[in-house]
Amino acid sequence: MSDDDPRDNQDDKPDDAANSPAPQRPVSFKIDDADLRCRYANQIQVTHTPEEFVLDFLQLLPPQSMVTTRVATTPQAAKRMLRALQTNIHRYESTYGAIAEPQIVEDTPPDAVPN
Repeated sequence: MSDDDPRDNQDDKPDDAANSPAPQRPVSFKIDDADLRCRYANQIQVTHTPEEFVLDFLQLLPPQSMVTTRVATTPQAAKRMLRALQTNIHRYESTYGAIAEPQIVEDTPPDAVPN
C-alpha cells in the first residue's frame, strides 16, 4: 500500500460501537384496571424446575396461610428480578437505613408470623 492509501491509517482495534451492548429503550406496557389491584404478601415460597421458577407470594395470617399470587417465569427472568431487587434494596437502605431482619427460631412452625 502507498503512503496515500487511507487503509494504512485504519486502527487494528475493533469498533467500540459494534462491541458495546445496544442502549436499552424504555418499555411501554398496558395494564388492565382489574390487574392493578394490589395483593399483600409477607412471605414468598420459591420452587423451580430446569425450565422455570415458580414464586408463590403468601399472606401469613394464623391460623391459615394463603397464596395471594403465583408467578411462573424463566430462570433468566428470575435472575433479572433478583438483580432488580438487590439494586432497589441497596437504594432503599442508602436512603432509609438498613432493613432489620427478624431472627429465625429453629422451633418456629412454618406458618408462624415472624416478630
